[in-house]
Amino acid sequence: MQLLLVNLNNQQQYQKDIQNLNGIAVISQNEILVALANKYYTIYLWNYEKSITTEITLFQKQSIQNLQFINDDNELVCCQKETICIFSVQKDFQLKLKNIWQIESCQNYTFCPKHLSVLCYNNSWKQDIWCGYKRISFLNPGQSMILIDEQQKPLKFSSNQDGNYIVQLNQQGFIIWDWKNEKQILNSDQWSGNNAMLIDLKILVIANEEEINILDIKELHNIKLLSSLSFDQPIQNISFASNQEYFVCGFDTKIKLWKLLKDGQCQQVAVYDIKYNGKTNPVISPNGKFIVYKAQESYQIIRIKQLHTLELNDQSVFGLVYSSDFQNLITLINGHPILLTPTLEIIESQLEGVIKDNEAKSIVSASVDSIFAILYDAFILIVKIIDQKKLIVIRQISSEGFRDCITISINHFGTQLIVGNPSGSIYFLDLTDSNDEELNKFEQHLKIENQNDQVNWFAFSLNGTDIAAAIYDGSINLYSVEQIENDQNIKHNEENQEQQNQLSESIKKEFRLICYKSFSRQSLLLANQCMVKDSKITQNGKSIIQLFRQKGARE
Repeated sequence: MQLLLVNLNNQQQYQKDIQNLNGIAVISQNEILVALANKYYTIYLWNYEKSITTEITLFQKQSIQNLQFINDDNELVCCQKETICIFSVQKDFQLKLKNIWQIESCQNYTFCPKHLSVLCYNNSWKQDIWCGYKRISFLNPGQSMILIDEQQKPLKFSSNQDGNYIVQLNQQGFIIWDWKNEKQILNSDQWSGNNAMLIDLKILVIANEEEINILDIKELHNIKLLSSLSFDQPIQNISFASNQEYFVCGFDTKIKLWKLLKDGQCQQVAVYDIKYNGKTNPVISPNGKFIVYKAQESYQIIRIKQLHTLELNDQSVFGLVYSSDFQNLITLINGHPILLTPTLEIIESQLEGVIKDNEAKSIVSASVDSIFAILYDAFILIVKIIDQKKLIVIRQISSEGFRDCITISINHFGTQLIVGNPSGSIYFLDLTDSNDEELNKFEQHLKIENQNDQVNWFAFSLNGTDIAAAIYDGSINLYSVEQIENDQNIKHNEENQEQQNQLSESIKKEFRLICYKSFSRQSLLLANQCMVKDSKITQNGKSIIQLFRQKGARE
């Protein structure tokens, strides 16, 4: 607690009482000043002849390892565990921080002020052998300014793109410094965080472990909250792109990427599921095009391609189809049709009164007029998008027979519908029939029964006359849709053409569905070496002799 200094020339003694000295003291080269340090991170400068003592407390709470006067005693070097500071000695013996560097942690090091180099050396025991290594690091001698708020411990600094303004984060809030004028222009304790991105002097993005806040700071004395992001899991790491357009957050099992819009809102553009138990620590590239993260014992790189993302957490999603004009998407979320914009913003649909508590099983899209077909347990809805904002029902086909159906498809013109059930039966419906009562007689539309197995998927050809069916057993069936000519009651009377047209429209259209080819892993038809010369083999009135030839029959 007491320091004694003796002038060996005249034996004069000087005493100084300083509590909690840590044993570090250094005399200046001209022997006028003494620098001391205590264990509470305070440096004392003592002019023993004039009995003047000044002090400064270091904001980096690290143990002081060494003190050294340099540059003709005009500067004092303070070496801490992971920090090196240089103070200029003022005329009134006050210490002003001039430079500060952070160095890698090591057991011991020596600082060379002439070359701004650090010699670090570590020693350890490895397999009963005393091992050591040394390395030399050089510090950046570039010009620096020290901006410190003595009342608050800084956590991190961030600057805007041109470097004119700096954000200092601390436990209580944040401070914005004017770099050129070396002064504070904003000191706020309303928002705090450990990471920040400053966009000009207009927008500040500040993040902590629980949330991300986007602030409007154009009016420094009237800060406004533009938007906020909250999370169920703590943010393990956050990284901002240098172009100030994107930022990425790391969570336990996910990496999430956001784009910052001009109005201060955030748009999530990508979510990546990561299978790694430790911290991924994702870092985004300066141009916002790549993400590097840690996975197991290596680092992985992701090229960012997604433009928009909608995170649905634990909600189930089935089917995602574009409208015919590609201006909307529609999907089933927890069994309910949801209309989306191209940027994945949800548009409230108007189907609640129709579907009630029913959950849809499948959704398909036509190629014209933004028409969709949605399959439920007891009915099918034909819906249409109006003005890219509204989803309306234009037709409802009801039948108990739909309860077992699992597969549905609509042709590209939105005029024909085909449905399949687990037993392999296929139903065909003509949507041009304006008679809803006839259309709801679902059982009458049965065209093919007892196919080889359950139909998993249907696909219409572009011309609307052919259908491909993917069968559960691995086979593929091709069907043709043919309209049956039913004009025997129409009299070709050129003098009464209008009456003839009315009569044609009143006749119910009839179709037949014919399987004309099948590609099977296990063929349903074995005709190898079978003789079919002069044979007549038909199905639904149409010859299928070609199918036998494909299966190995001979003539």
